[in-house]
Amino acid sequence: MRTNATIASVAILLISGVILVACTQTEAQEQASIELRVGLSAEPTTVDPHYHDAGFNKPFLMHIYEGLTFMNAKLQVEPGLADAWELLDETTWRFNLRKDVLFHDGSEFTATDVVYSIGRIPNVLNSPSPFTPSTRSIADIQVVDDYTVDFITKTPYPLLPNDLTTVMMISAPDDVMIDFKNEQNDEVQWLTNEDFTNGTAAIGTGPFALEKYEPGNEIVLTRFDRYWGGAGDIDKLHFYPMSDNAARTSALLSGQVDIIENVPSNDIERLMENESIDILTGPSSVIIFFAFDQHDDNTPKITGTDGKNPFLDKRVREAFNYAVNVDAIVSETKRGIAEPAISLVPQTVFGYTDEVKNIGYDLEKAKELMQAAGWEDGFQLTINAPSDRYTDGVEVAQVVAQMLSQINVDVTVETFPRSIYFSKASNFEYSMYMGAAAADNGDASQPLRGVVHTRQTDRGYGGGNRGRYSNATADEYIEAAEQQMDLDKRKELYGKALEIFHNQDVGLMPLYFQVGVWGVKTGITFEPRMDQGTVLRDVAIDY
Repeated sequence: MRTNATIASVAILLISGVILVACTQTEAQEQASIELRVGLSAEPTTVDPHYHDAGFNKPFLMHIYEGLTFMNAKLQVEPGLADAWELLDETTWRFNLRKDVLFHDGSEFTATDVVYSIGRIPNVLNSPSPFTPSTRSIADIQVVDDYTVDFITKTPYPLLPNDLTTVMMISAPDDVMIDFKNEQNDEVQWLTNEDFTNGTAAIGTGPFALEKYEPGNEIVLTRFDRYWGGAGDIDKLHFYPMSDNAARTSALLSGQVDIIENVPSNDIERLMENESIDILTGPSSVIIFFAFDQHDDNTPKITGTDGKNPFLDKRVREAFNYAVNVDAIVSETKRGIAEPAISLVPQTVFGYTDEVKNIGYDLEKAKELMQAAGWEDGFQLTINAPSDRYTDGVEVAQVVAQMLSQINVDVTVETFPRSIYFSKASNFEYSMYMGAAAADNGDASQPLRGVVHTRQTDRGYGGGNRGRYSNATADEYIEAAEQQMDLDKRKELYGKALEIFHNQDVGLMPLYFQVGVWGVKTGITFEPRMDQGTVLRDVAIDY
């Protein structure tokens, strides 16, 4: 391997954002018939770009489909299928579409496809996590001509270009309506998830086309030679689901795959010792936290409290934060491959405020708060974590359980595979659970809207707020920020909401921001994304 850095020095590179790029495009172009095999830590659940809004689906789908705007690796909005946009008035955005874009079936991309794609979002049946939060601001779409569309928002809304990075364009059927507000929309025969699963509708404009989709086995993508951005050097991409950490590492070491994502912390040193493997790293906006059930006394995983829910008391939530030594978790359990978190929002994301106080490790303070709250003798608690979603997640949960025993809380760790875990969380079956949030739209609005705002999923709020935290004033700040076109005023509103959530209410237990870690065959390089997605649209190869 090229890098002789120690684990500690790797961590320094991660936090500083340094990325080493290994070869030139000319060298990569000299390679012929290049196929890359990728071991995924979480298998995509669909090839329908509108069916399941999840972090493990988006990166894969970005190879096949594209939005009007594109979120780059640094979480900055760039032109996508729209090459320019402007704000005509407070509620009207005009997007100019590229004129040289073809779908994989050779049909041309036009404004009709935009109207159909966005119109389909609320009409996708049985979506486990709909994309409606990304389109809820849109009141109407007016077609100016084949390559110009005007978006009319319900209120002034500065984040429309950010939101549209997640809404991917599909090819509209020939008989589709083009009036976004058409009263007959309910009668439209919208494409179904099955239409995509069987491959008939899985047609995008991206640099790769779907060749094979075998859930649980393999997904194969083939280079699209007529891609508007220019055909790349990779002929085929093979994606294999490998949720087991050890199996994923072994697959890379044996040469079964060329790339693996989410390398477990305890495997990094082992991989670094192999001269045929490189480690790619990059900071992320993904925070790992523990959330508390704050709804009422009827909480499912606590006993020994005479039917009371201790988490309704801020002092208990604060004591739990003081009792957990995050720095030790980062340095020991995560081997330095993470960054301790104070707030939901990292410093690199718009909306961060340094007014959020750091609740550091203070065991004596934790014991004092538990005593003041009347729980000095503790209680029995089951905490929950997914077994196959977050790198080192189970190990971290076990360490947190041990630390909480120091304040007399008898903790059991219970895990489920993600296919079960998140449905249970959404059914409010946990008292304290591990979760994650990301500002992968490049703005604090995403974690604030999803985790802090009162759970109102019909309005696109609180989808990740499964502890049912609620503060009406914080809600007001979040909603006001979403309509504030002035950047300074919007940032101030974000800051006020974060101060209420963290300082006033101690809404959850922040742990750390993940760091993206990929293991790759030596000679493969790509820019690590801050959303930790494995996106191979631009890969350099030197071997």
